[in-house]
Amino acid sequence: MCPYSSLDKPGRPNYMDDVLYAHILNELKKAGTVRYFTPMLQDEPLVDKDIHKRIEKARTTLGNAVSIYLVTNGRLLTPEKADGLIRAGIDLVSVSIDAFHEHTYETIHRSRSYSRVAENVRSLLRRTPRPRVEVRFLKQHDNIGEERAFARYWKSLGADLLFHHVVNRAGTLPVFESLKRGKRNLKERLFYMVRNQVAPFCPLPFYSLNILWNGEVIVCCNDWGPREIIGDLSTQSLSEIWRGRAINHHRYLLSQGANKKSPVCRDCSYGYNYTKAGKGYAPIPAEAKM
Repeated sequence: MCPYSSLDKPGRPNYMDDVLYAHILNELKKAGTVRYFTPMLQDEPLVDKDIHKRIEKARTTLGNAVSIYLVTNGRLLTPEKADGLIRAGIDLVSVSIDAFHEHTYETIHRSRSYSRVAENVRSLLRRTPRPRVEVRFLKQHDNIGEERAFARYWKSLGADLLFHHVVNRAGTLPVFESLKRGKRNLKERLFYMVRNQVAPFCPLPFYSLNILWNGEVIVCCNDWGPREIIGDLSTQSLSEIWRGRAINHHRYLLSQGANKKSPVCRDCSYGYNYTKAGKGYAPIPAEAKM
């Protein structure tokens, strides 16, 4: 959800240095295994007036085989901004709306920007050519019953849909219990049963790397504290961090169902959706220890 009101960051937004950004892109190119790149993490990306330049730099460096996308609240997604993103080579724009009715949007987002956001998305959908456009619906207590109307409306306009559940941001969201919904319906329960047969533990640290504005790397996108820094791309190579002891320590704990031994994962509601999550304490071999 945007915003997570209890996690609002004080002060002005932070911007990554251009030299560091170029270095990170070169490290990603060198790795040769990157499939998705998102030049944002825990802030609204369109606040950066040069975001189109960053996307263009990423496209030039990483090539067309890498999909580049942004997640935004859509308030600053003006036609002019959208044109800049399209020219830069963006592949996907994902907009968090989370409601079908305007009053529900105002309750969740604490903003009266629903009409502007909806029109920004409709304007982007009317463009030719355009990137993939996705609208997000974060299932929570305040928007119960609006999913079908939301899906029907935006799908009719050509948008892709993403439905997901509110997460407690690795235990740092104190109002989580009041936001989350109750028990999942039968369709959702069946989905999680099948998924857990394929991936019985949280996969996030196994396929993604999350870099803060200053080059520091965190275990996953849900570590809003952050509670632990596992590397620093201003002083280390991408390979050193991706294959390093710090991140492998957390991977091992997750694979063994020993989430409670991780300061990041122990209180995370996302990880506890998996069958192995929190199932006791596995012995940690010496090579996996910090």
